[in-house]
Amino acid sequence: MDDLTDGDQFAEANALYRWTGAKTKGARVGRNRVLVTFVTGYGTNLSHRATLFVNAQLYLPDGTLSVEGFADVPPRGAHRFTFPVIGGTGVYANARGSISVKDVGDGTTGRSRIDLVLLP
Repeated sequence: MDDLTDGDQFAEANALYRWTGAKTKGARVGRNRVLVTFVTGYGTNLSHRATLFVNAQLYLPDGTLSVEGFADVPPRGAHRFTFPVIGGTGVYANARGSISVKDVGDGTTGRSRIDLVLLP
């Protein structure tokens, strides 16, 4: 992780599951694809927070949601940030709202809780 620097990118795809509040996941409800670009890296010896630009698409049963925004992420440990929903397709056409992402655990599990809030 310490070799990530300004301009580096990575992409990932994840399954999305209904949150049950338990250690086991609920039913699968969709998937996402995420592109992360490092605006600033972590610095030498992981000396400071990195600034990321995140662009994500969530694929849900009745359409998709587009999300993008900036996040400041610590070099170690759990993270938490909120991104705006900027649009969608299907039943989510012209959707607006936000998605909050919170690490589940200590930041090393690769699992996050995502809370979606759509405006009426």
